[in-house]
Amino acid sequence: MIPKILKTLDCGKTCGIYLIALGTLSIFSMLFRGISLNRLELDLSPLLFFWAGNYLTKHNNTARKWVMGIALFFVIVVFISAIITPFSGADYVKINLPFYHEQKPSLAMAYFALLAGLILALIPIVLLYSDKAREEFKIGDPHEKA
Repeated sequence: MIPKILKTLDCGKTCGIYLIALGTLSIFSMLFRGISLNRLELDLSPLLFFWAGNYLTKHNNTARKWVMGIALFFVIVVFISAIITPFSGADYVKINLPFYHEQKPSLAMAYFALLAGLILALIPIVLLYSDKAREEFKIGDPHEKA
């Protein structure tokens, strides 16, 4: 089912919009946490989301490679964290999901947060590693005739 969906999507624009939406959600989450915790913690990651999303919608191959590399790095970090967490305990875990913040969560909640992060990171990898995305980014402009 996923390959059929990928054939109909413009992978670059879809992933770009996804990253811009994540950046927007991150800003709202940062503001919400600032209000609920009575302190504002500035996070510059929305700027990276907006930058990468903008260049992916323009089918920039360098942005595609960077996003895939960063997402793959994040997946590796999630797997390492999943291995280490039971041994170190969840006392050192801090969950910062959009609109949810918790320190020292239960082990189950820590794994739920890791799963959520894994899914969020795998979406750009699946979109940008597909054959359709390789075609889109190789040409540069999908409407340009060779």
